[in-house]
Amino acid sequence: MMDYTIYILAEGKSSRMGTDKGLVKINGKEMVAHCIDNVKPFHRETILISSNLAYEKFGLPIISDTKKNKGPAQGIITALENSHTDKNLIVSCDMPLVHNGLIGKLVEQMKQSEIVCFKQKFLYPFPAYYSKAILPKWKKEVAHRNKKMQQLIKQFDYKTLRIDDLELFLNVNTPADLKLAEEELK
Repeated sequence: MMDYTIYILAEGKSSRMGTDKGLVKINGKEMVAHCIDNVKPFHRETILISSNLAYEKFGLPIISDTKKNKGPAQGIITALENSHTDKNLIVSCDMPLVHNGLIGKLVEQMKQSEIVCFKQKFLYPFPAYYSKAILPKWKKEVAHRNKKMQQLIKQFDYKTLRIDDLELFLNVNTPADLKLAEEELK
């Protein structure tokens, strides 16, 4: 059985939402709780990346981003620096519609490349598989201000999985996105 760790990024500024979006409720349940439920079937260590103590109520280990307000590329650095496994599945707390079937597709392909992510019109950096082996080069690229996830991923041996149902990849960043997610989860 393959060993890997799951990380849920919940450290962002949430400036467009106006409040910590991982804790915003969708149909009575926090957005991050939807994400936690979607990874539970994989029975792997799951770690939250957040400095907000309110996430303690979910009963998962929490680590704080090593550098605050540096975006998702930094969140990946934090996950990989703290990981005890070579294989790491990283999801974002603001994507509550990504179900365990999609995550399972990533798990099946982990051995194929340094990074495995979904693609349609562009690459989706979350959910995705990230090998710990990318850490030195990833850190170097982020330090040189190359923080756009699309550009970063393309600098590695990566594999893409095609998706057709783009609604599942909705990033809930605004109150309008929240309404869309609520409709999809009904």
